[in-house]
Formats: sequence, structure tokens, C-alpha cells
Amino acid sequence: MDFYIQNRGSIPLDNFLDYIQQYMAKLRQEPALDPRTVFTQFTFNAPLLEIGVDREKANAQNVDISEVFSTIGTYMGSNYINQFVLEGRLYQVYAMADGQFRSNPRDIGRLYVRSRTGALVQLSNLVDVKQTTHPPILTHFNIYPAVDVQASPAAGYSTGQAMEAMERLSQELFPESIGYAWYGTGYEELQSAGAAPIIFGLAFIMVFLVLSAQYESYVDPAIIMMTVPLAILGAMGAILLRANFMVATNMVWPAVNNNVYAQVALVMLIGLASKNAILIVEFANQAMDLGMNIPQAAAFAAQGKDAANFDDRHFWVGGFLAIGDCIRGGGHEPLVFGNSYFWWLSNFHRS
Repeated sequence: MDFYIQNRGSIPLDNFLDYIQQYMAKLRQEPALDPRTVFTQFTFNAPLLEIGVDREKANAQNVDISEVFSTIGTYMGSNYINQFVLEGRLYQVYAMADGQFRSNPRDIGRLYVRSRTGALVQLSNLVDVKQTTHPPILTHFNIYPAVDVQASPAAGYSTGQAMEAMERLSQELFPESIGYAWYGTGYEELQSAGAAPIIFGLAFIMVFLVLSAQYESYVDPAIIMMTVPLAILGAMGAILLRANFMVATNMVWPAVNNNVYAQVALVMLIGLASKNAILIVEFANQAMDLGMNIPQAAAFAAQGKDAANFDDRHFWVGGFLAIGDCIRGGGHEPLVFGNSYFWWLSNFHRS
């Protein structure tokens, strides 16, 4: 989750960065967040050289300020001159001081700049070089100076609970001139808050209507859709199991939270569960056409579905078992998907 803290007022940079560090310390103490995942890529302090130019001395010696900055930039950095072609290859020409003459801050004072009268003036008479620490890059987000703070939910907490905790701590600590904004998956989840039940309902209705058109009846699709709650129950039970029990008992499996990836997996389970249930209903319908009654046809379909689904289901279980237990870096998304599918398939096999 990417959480940008924005300086929307006139707070000095040092004070703003102090607020950020205090905020991150509180995040690491928040139960809803994993303290190992609270970090920022922003560099608070880096060694820098602060070069101050005495403009009064420069004017007194007829030296243009632009010449001072141009000289320092050319010798300490580089300046593009031109390009030429030699033996069919294009070469670029840059002017810069040799490495041994720009490896020490004192080398800046040894440079000379030409005045308006043509005289050479040593920079040690015009500039003051100090070593200091300062953020090397100041990032902005939505036009405001901002720092990106990243965190992940702790075991047993959803992303919604983690986001609520981050917002609550920011409101408790920051003044009104410091705001925040979400980015990435956190922003997408915030925008779609409350839409999950609607999406589940629409997906359920869509599958039901497609099956109704295929069977030209509402009875068989209703029977098929009865497997969907069982599939959702198996997946949600696995998520709760891995988020609470296995972590509490120090088992080696990683925790899985009910985040946006888990919700996408649950939507996909509506179609996958219906696909397997169609075979069972087809077996039952064929048995009734042969003269069996409803209980006999149901028992026949339950026995026949193992042979029909054996290869498909067991290959899927093996594949998702490998995905569901991936603990390598960057494997959280396949972990969530695999966990939901694997336990649904296991639940389906026992049914």
C-alpha cells in the first residue's frame, strides 16, 4: 500500500520530515500493520556540499554570478561541447576537470573565473563550501511536496483495516496543513469500497442468466448455483485459517489476508464452481432419463463426477498447491489466488 504524505501548507522541510519519522515510528507500533513492511524509499539525509556565493565580492571584482555557476558546473560536473566523426563513428565532446582535480571539496576553491575585465579571479575569494546533509531528491505528488510511505497488513488483518489504521494515525499526528493521498492498489481499493457485494451479485446473476438460457429452464441453473456458496465458504475459511490459526500456532505457512486479490479470486470462483457443478447436473439428468428417481440420480451423479473430474481437479490441486505455498519475494498475489483456489478444490473433492 502506497500512502503519500503531502505538505500542503508552509511547514519548513525539516519539520515536515520530523513528522514523517514520527509517523513511521507509530506505524511500526500499530497492530494492524506488519512493522517489517513499514518503510519509505525517501532519503532523509544524504551528504551534500552547500556552495554559497558572496555576491557583493563578485560585483566588486566585476565577476558575473552566471560565470561562477557555469565554471563550477563545467569543472565539477561536465558541459557538452560538440560532436565529431572519426573512422565512421560518432563521438561526443564534454569539458570537465580531470578526476584528480575534482575529488575533494577544496578543489572548488582552486578554480578560476574570468571577470568582465578579463582578469582571472580565484573562486576561493568568492565562494564558501560547507559539507551538510539534506534530502537529495524532493518528490511531489499532486503538485505538493510529498513522501511515499509503504506498509502491508499484519497477519489476521485485511487491507481495509490497515488503510483505516494509517489514516487514523495521520489524523492524530499531523496538523491540518499536512494531508495524505493513496496511490496504487490502495487507491483502487478505496475507490471501489462497498462495490464488492454489487460485483458478487452481478457476477452471480450473470452466470445464472447464461445457464438459464442454455438449459431453457430455471431449475437446473438454480441447482448448479447452489455450489457457489460452498466454494466461497471453502475459500474464505482458508483465508481466515491462514490469517489467524496458522500464524498464532507458528506454523510455517505464510498468512493470507482478505484483500483485493482475494476478492477477485472469489469472483472467479463463481464461474469455476459452476463449471464443475454442470457435470454433476448433467449426470443426474441422464440418470433420470434412464428411469431413476431423484435420490437415485443424485447418488449416481455423485459417484460419476469423481471419474469425470479426476484429471482436471487433481492437476489443478497440484498446480495451485505450488502457487498457494509460494513464499519467495514478490509472491503475495499468486499466494492469495492459489490459497483460495486450492482450498475450494479440496472442499469440492470432499463434497
